[in-house]
Amino acid sequence: MHEPVALWFDGEVPVRLVHAGRRWRVTDRPTRLWGEPTYSHELLTHPPRGVVGWRFQATSTDRTTHMFEVVRDDDEHWRLTRVYD
Repeated sequence: MHEPVALWFDGEVPVRLVHAGRRWRVTDRPTRLWGEPTYSHELLTHPPRGVVGWRFQATSTDRTTHMFEVVRDDDEHWRLTRVYD
């Protein structure tokens, strides 16, 4: 699953999501997903890690709640990688 989603932020933290035509409001404290850079110089023993995505709980207008994981792709778009209850 790598479906495109729209993600809105308040400062640096996601607050809303649109997925498959449904609007979701983030209802917990989002967790940053960290990742290693795909390329680093061979002499760099501890490459800097950066935020590559977010995990958060969100609730739709009909009160359905799921956990979402979203990551930023190479084109700087957000993609949904996982949804679970």
